[in-house]
Amino acid sequence: MIKRFSLTLVVLSLVYLGMCAAFERDSFLASYEWKFHPEKEDGAIKEAVVLYNKIFTDLYASDGVPARLNEFPASTQLRHEVFRNIGFLREQGFILVFDMADLIFMEIKRPSPVEAEVTVFEEWNYLFQKAATREPARPLKGMGKGFRYRLVKLDRGWTVVDYFPADVKVEKKDEFLY
Repeated sequence: MIKRFSLTLVVLSLVYLGMCAAFERDSFLASYEWKFHPEKEDGAIKEAVVLYNKIFTDLYASDGVPARLNEFPASTQLRHEVFRNIGFLREQGFILVFDMADLIFMEIKRPSPVEAEVTVFEEWNYLFQKAATREPARPLKGMGKGFRYRLVKLDRGWTVVDYFPADVKVEKKDEFLY
């Protein structure tokens, strides 16, 4: 009786895993990757944050030319915010040019196979230019700040859905890298 019951549980478990693999393949494999290959996912998460920032700077420097928009790993809400802010600058006759001087990954948390929270320290240089001539409108400035990015894993890969300031302690030299 106990052997039959144990065998039934084993068979039902195997059937369940087979059904998960067949019908919920993406979720099932994402769970597998999350549990058994965290370094692979950490690399993909870092790549998404780096790509987000590269395309973010391209969008601002080009005054909103969406050449790489399909590659931009950002939620629709964040895309709208970027273009709204570029529009505000355009109305004032400015283009904002960002240059990331440094990006230090501090921590990656993954509460589930499809969610991640990344804490970074970013060092940026930025310059306001006159839109008509691309001449500097103000002196070059720099800043260093901690940020926390929230990402979700979609069919196209990891996507930034939100970001906000974060308190991070980083030992850096006093000057920016520009």
